[in-house]
Amino acid sequence: MTKITPQEALAGLDALAEERRTKDLLASANELAEDGDDDDDPEDDVWANDSEALVIREQRAIAVYMNDFGGMVIRQEADGYFEREDHIVILTTTSAAYKVLKAMEKVLEEMKERNKNGG
Repeated sequence: MTKITPQEALAGLDALAEERRTKDLLASANELAEDGDDDDDPEDDVWANDSEALVIREQRAIAVYMNDFGGMVIRQEADGYFEREDHIVILTTTSAAYKVLKAMEKVLEEMKERNKNGG
């Protein structure tokens, strides 16, 4: 496993945020260029929230790294439109990190069970 510094993680987050901003600007420009093109293309329906083809909706970037004090940092990129700062969780002990990991595993199993039962 390659270790990265917090600065490298932040640089990666900054690059992802810039990429998202550029993508959003291009999407807005394309919408304006289409200027009301209503050809009812069925291919466009895959992006509707109720489409069965849409399997993963937008997910903001998440970085996990160790800070200078030996704590594990879990950081989710801020939404460029509504949030000014990233969401940050710092787990200061190994015990805390294991507890969070175990809780995540438990929820993942519950999610799998719910999906298996059609819910």
